[in-house]
Amino acid sequence: MAFRIGDCVERGWLDASVKGKITGEIWLRGRKDPLRLDLNGYPMADLAGRMLSFENPEPLPEAHTDGLSTVQNGTAGDITASRKALHGDPPYDPDKAQTANVLYIEWFSEQNGRVVIEAVRYTLSIHGDALWHLTDELEETRRQMVTGGMTHFMEHLADGAESMRDETDDEDSWTPMDEYEWEKTLKESDERTEKYGRLLEQYKDHPDQERIIAREMGWDHIEDMLDADERGVYDDTPEEHDEETYPELTPNPETEGVDWIRADDGDIRHPLAHRAFEMSIRLHRLVRDLGAEDADQCDANAESLQVLSFAAHMLSAKLAGALNSLGYDREIAYMAGMIVAQLKRALSHFNEAIHRLDDITRMNDSLRSTLTPFREELFAIREEMLRLMERYRKMIR
Repeated sequence: MAFRIGDCVERGWLDASVKGKITGEIWLRGRKDPLRLDLNGYPMADLAGRMLSFENPEPLPEAHTDGLSTVQNGTAGDITASRKALHGDPPYDPDKAQTANVLYIEWFSEQNGRVVIEAVRYTLSIHGDALWHLTDELEETRRQMVTGGMTHFMEHLADGAESMRDETDDEDSWTPMDEYEWEKTLKESDERTEKYGRLLEQYKDHPDQERIIAREMGWDHIEDMLDADERGVYDDTPEEHDEETYPELTPNPETEGVDWIRADDGDIRHPLAHRAFEMSIRLHRLVRDLGAEDADQCDANAESLQVLSFAAHMLSAKLAGALNSLGYDREIAYMAGMIVAQLKRALSHFNEAIHRLDDITRMNDSLRSTLTPFREELFAIREEMLRLMERYRKMIR
């Protein structure tokens, strides 16, 4: 992925006074020596033949710049001080957003691949008159060099991803996680999902929504793909790529009735997940028949019935996510910690369902006999969940 160092730049200069060559020095927060640029290529028209100096009023330390070589030889990418972008403090308001000049410095180095500086608040100074100008012919050459640099960079990324996937596919190198490590991983996943949802809402009307969200989420590879796509490098059309085919999954006949059953609709389900699903459907129909979904009849009791029905549905969904894949031939020992962690999370929906069920029967004694079978079924599902958790805990290695 690209090095994006705009936040940690303190100051720097670029000199494009010699046609076809760009030199410069860039000081980063926390580093004694500057990056020394010696690049082939051309800046965009506004900086052609000129020298630019810049300063960041609020530099931040960035640990990931430690891998940057002091010497940066390579090819210039897009380099301009007049790129336009909508700018405004979040949350984004289209009526208040302003167009701002963005300093954009990009190069493809032999040492580190793609490096990008993108900033709005830098102080910029252009020194002297232009010693040469970017003709149409030179602009075409510049574009070709930038596209070539981006193509080489994306190919390098693809090779790295393929190598990483090969290493991941090596089962001997896997280190299975226990339930506590999986709980931490699942919690972090929840937090990322919540953050992503907030960003979608915050920037729903922004024309650069995808790029901003990728940056906020730390998905540098998405930004690289978007940049490559803008330059016509990244093309994911079916005509250009062979579709990767996967063998059709079939359940293990030896574990039928234990790890899987085939439901009436033909789907493969774990027996406990299927049991919870059937229970949630019956409860949903009961709530519907009692009129709890009719807004005109909503009261405190009806609201609790709705929450009860939703908790039962979520319990069913969580059990399906944790267990429905067990019918296929998998290395269960490597999945055991994740299964236990998912079952523990599913218990929270059981607790919510029981809590609401107790509230309802305490407030409305006439519903006690109607809801008693659901209470018994919920506790039976819980007992089976605990049994499965103990089973898979013994498999964790």
